[in-house]
Amino acid sequence: MVTYYEIMGTDLSKLTTAADDWAAMAKDFDKLARTYHQEVHGISIGDMWVGLSASAGSARFDVTWKEYQGAQSEAKAVAELLRDAHAEFSRLRKKIEYVGEDAVKAGMKVSEQGAVAFDTSKLDHSEYMAYVHDRDYQESSRKAAAGWAAHLDSAVAALNDADEGFELALASVMQDSDPLDGTIGGFNREAGPDPYPSLAERAKAQHVPKGKKAVAEWWRGLDPVTRGILLQENGDELRKAGIMSPLYHWHAADAGSGAFDTEKPTAKDLWYLARAQAIAAGGDVSGENAASRNMEHYLSATGEPLDLDIDRILKDDPGFRDDVSVHIAQNMGRLHKTGLAQEFDMRGSSSTYTYDLNSDAKPTVSPPDQGREGTRGDVSRGDEENR
Repeated sequence: MVTYYEIMGTDLSKLTTAADDWAAMAKDFDKLARTYHQEVHGISIGDMWVGLSASAGSARFDVTWKEYQGAQSEAKAVAELLRDAHAEFSRLRKKIEYVGEDAVKAGMKVSEQGAVAFDTSKLDHSEYMAYVHDRDYQESSRKAAAGWAAHLDSAVAALNDADEGFELALASVMQDSDPLDGTIGGFNREAGPDPYPSLAERAKAQHVPKGKKAVAEWWRGLDPVTRGILLQENGDELRKAGIMSPLYHWHAADAGSGAFDTEKPTAKDLWYLARAQAIAAGGDVSGENAASRNMEHYLSATGEPLDLDIDRILKDDPGFRDDVSVHIAQNMGRLHKTGLAQEFDMRGSSSTYTYDLNSDAKPTVSPPDQGREGTRGDVSRGDEENR
């Protein structure tokens, strides 16, 4: 970890100097590759040397020639990375300077080590006496100093993230990308620009926290480009870890239809019960299985939470909704009050879908066919293989 003192005292120009040296090295490797290909490798690909020894020598010469090319690619990538690091470090250090200057303007003092405190030396005699005798004044000053210290710590942390990201990126650039290229620990022939939007983002991407809520918060704080890289590299495990978990605790919007089983059913209620049972059966027959399953669970009157197959509901819901008139839906609450059915909480999440905003096509959902075993009364038939 780099301290505030080290950050402010570091000569960042050495990064650009090193970048120039690496760029010059890349040019030298290019010259070597050309010379080697012409003066050495060329011998094995002409008509003057033939046979098994020529074939064996040509293969070895080819590996060496490509290593020179790999050395050139790696040197160019390191040079570019050093320049990116200089730009990012300079920007982040300037932000640290701005925070420090703003803190001083707000009446604080910042030490060489980055400690922030209320600057009483700027107070005149009457102001200082008021400060000494007023505990509220002292407390507000301490809180203000703590706030500026937090701002400064955050700015320093951002530069430390970039520093860690630079170390990771440098290791990646200098890692042999192909173990089957004829070398062991050779040059990175595929070296190129770092794919992450910033060095700090590269570092943040490596620190996956524990706990689904923390993972979700971490995920939402990443740049979209970083998310894309991580999804491509390790999408399944990240989804299991909780990147799509909600950041809030769900609460019912209202109390629902009222207290359960507090009124006696009437003949009209029994008629609506029969209609509801018919709707559930009709949805099941027409293939709208998830919707009929939810209705069946409501009519079972257990009140237990139900895990939903969201993918299937997104597919089933429009047709099922058309089958239920508004008049019927408005009277469903009566079944809860009379104990003939019971309201319940529903929960679930869908798969991740990608939709091209430039396309006129509507997004579609195609959940897998889970079979037709079991009965309509088996409420587990919506999320198990026996659906």
